[in-house]
Amino acid sequence: MVLVKRVLFIILSVFLFFVVIPVDALSTSSKNIVLYNLDTNEKVFGYKDTEKVSIASLTKIMTAIVALENIDDLNKEVTITSDMLKGLKEKDAYVVGLKVGQKVSYIDLIYACVISSGADATNAIAMSISGGLERFVSLMNDKAKELGLSNTSFSNPIGFDDSNNYSSVDEVSKILIYALKNETFKTIFTTDSHEFKDKSITVKSSMRESAKHANIDTSMILGAKTGYENNAGRCLASIAYDKKNDINYLLVTTGADDDYNKMYNIKDAYELYTYFFNNYSYHTLVEKNSEIIKISTRYLKDDFISFKANEEIKLLYNNNDFNKNNIKLSYTGMKQVKPFTKKGKTLGVLDVYYKDKLIKSIDIVLENKPGIDIVKVIRGEWFTILSVFIFVFSLIVFIFTLKKFLKVFRRY
Repeated sequence: MVLVKRVLFIILSVFLFFVVIPVDALSTSSKNIVLYNLDTNEKVFGYKDTEKVSIASLTKIMTAIVALENIDDLNKEVTITSDMLKGLKEKDAYVVGLKVGQKVSYIDLIYACVISSGADATNAIAMSISGGLERFVSLMNDKAKELGLSNTSFSNPIGFDDSNNYSSVDEVSKILIYALKNETFKTIFTTDSHEFKDKSITVKSSMRESAKHANIDTSMILGAKTGYENNAGRCLASIAYDKKNDINYLLVTTGADDDYNKMYNIKDAYELYTYFFNNYSYHTLVEKNSEIIKISTRYLKDDFISFKANEEIKLLYNNNDFNKNNIKLSYTGMKQVKPFTKKGKTLGVLDVYYKDKLIKSIDIVLENKPGIDIVKVIRGEWFTILSVFIFVFSLIVFIFTLKKFLKVFRRY
């Protein structure tokens, strides 16, 4: 068992930020863990999350999204060939039972690939789309580059152990976050059971079936992709919903011990989700419409202009450790609003901190044209006004005197 006593990198709110907090001991079998707030797509917790590891059938998340993006008609049928099934039995790969000559729609094949992790369905998808496994794998690697994944490589669409088939739990999370934006993928990923159009095969969620066998409660998990290979150990990519706190989470783990009766990958997911559901919630740092700063004025009708928050700023934090005294607001910008300052001008920036960690920066914008107070102008600038008056008066007297002198001078 790996004892996880790491600091949490909490990023949260409407916008993300890192907060380092000590975590109570969480006992897990998984050797690599990453947890994301799926509502913000920001990391909440990570343990060896950027380490390069074998990812087994989590590979099929990429296989499925690449397939969905390269298929025009999901109802189009594929004829199963012997090449699609070749070598799977020898590798002891899980199959859903496709037969040579059988015709199966793409949508049925993708369901079988994702929720049941069928290697035969996966090969059928890859070979029918690109004409060969290598060409399809090239599409997978191209997509990884497109997503900016620098620690991910694919050598096969199934996830067999291979030195060139790897990723990190953090980058797998990024693949899954991307894939879930595709509504068809999301529907498939969150489906527990699917019957083929010809009713020949019914595929079921490998996660649900394994959890049932190990007597693990997975009611909070909305959908998942399992994986297992010797090098990868038991793996799981899943999403879950914390109903009480209204938070969607995404969790990816690899390297759990292989015990079919214990299913440590699913057990870890249950324990991690339960821990965060029970101990973490959103805490308000700045309330919407609350006054966040007052800036003094010069020669305007109001002595101060009050600025209010146009949004609520929240932080996901341990309920037992959160302290409002750790909230700090720091303003940088114009210290005084003067006449003729344009409406819409950004006066400065207000930074919201928690425990000296920047959470959110708010632009302070002048929303209304300021009204000038003439009396204040006169009071504040009486010496300048008097000086100008004397100068103008003196200038008029000088010009008048000069004209008289010139008039007299012309007579002579």
